[in-house]
Amino acid sequence: FMDQFTYAERATDWRANNNIAESIFKQMAEEPSPVPEWIVCSPGTGGT
Repeated sequence: FMDQFTYAERATDWRANNNIAESIFKQMAEEPSPVPEWIVCSPGTGGT
């Protein structure tokens, strides 16, 4: 059983500029090769 609602208010707002993708690209901007060739993602739980 996965309770996806208990901590839902702590989830990242994907529409804002403080999401995971924004953080990745901000960190990559400081690297010698800032454009990634690929990013590994994992599947969600189905409730996300």
